[in-house]
Amino acid sequence: MDEKIILYIIILKNDKRLLHAKTKNVDNLEDMIIELNLLYKDYLSINPILRIDDKITLHQIYEVDYFVKKFMKYYGIENVRGGSYSKLELTTEENNVLNKELEQTINNLKNNEEYIENIIELYKDKDKEYLQKEKENLNQKLYKYNYDKKMLKKLSNYKGIILNRDLLKDINRLRMLIKEEDLKDMIFNMDESYLIHIKNHNNALETLLYQYSKIFQKMRTVYTVLSNYTDVEITYEPKKNLYKPEDYFCVFFNIKSNNLDDIVINNKEVEDFNKLINYFEYLVYTLLNKIDEYEFDVSTYLIDFEKITSYKIEYINTLFSNIN
Repeated sequence: MDEKIILYIIILKNDKRLLHAKTKNVDNLEDMIIELNLLYKDYLSINPILRIDDKITLHQIYEVDYFVKKFMKYYGIENVRGGSYSKLELTTEENNVLNKELEQTINNLKNNEEYIENIIELYKDKDKEYLQKEKENLNQKLYKYNYDKKMLKKLSNYKGIILNRDLLKDINRLRMLIKEEDLKDMIFNMDESYLIHIKNHNNALETLLYQYSKIFQKMRTVYTVLSNYTDVEITYEPKKNLYKPEDYFCVFFNIKSNNLDDIVINNKEVEDFNKLINYFEYLVYTLLNKIDEYEFDVSTYLIDFEKITSYKIEYINTLFSNIN
């Protein structure tokens, strides 16, 4: 017979909770402070202990994780630690597993039961020829669905770089380089996400490049995504300006010294630089239209389409086995 386990529900600062299991009953928090600090040092260093809120008597060790997950479901994964999930930072795999488990509901079970009952009824008394055609059709639909999802992900999130309508704001920031009379003031009054925090006037070119590095990265990514994953014809020349726009950016300015006050626009390059911005704008709109198309296609599929279609294919395979 398993030994009795006491699970202590401990309230921490910052609205966090710690679930700590012991085989001995403890009446005072002070009697296990040292133990808690040794076991959960990192988590308690930023979420100090306040009080014991409750204690639960368990009879199986695996019940500890059950209650940890139950509390995570109610309070949030980041707000609860204990059992197998006691580290300050959970791994990506742990978070994925927890999120998947905590998303499960009674409705999920009922839906699965209903899906399978309907599938059994749907293919009742169907001959082999019908089932073969149905399977081919289902595989084609599943392939199309997975392809649309994969393409949507590739076009809208390339190596962690999010591509959405914020790209149009970036185009406008590039246009500011041509329209703004006081370039120096414009540079130091940009949106906070692009603002350099070192407001000295040393190394003007480096300062400019820093301001626009994120925009260049996204523009380069737009070009890369369209080139690699679509049939869009890229007609702009020289293409080097598309995959290394920061190089042409340097040509756009005359740098008389390393002082920011001395930066001036190279007027000879304004027309070509504007041409580059216009082409990037065309590429951005082209990409956004592609993303919209795939988002629409994916949205037209029924809820749980992938799951239901997979169930159908597996059931047809089962029927084939019985026929043979």
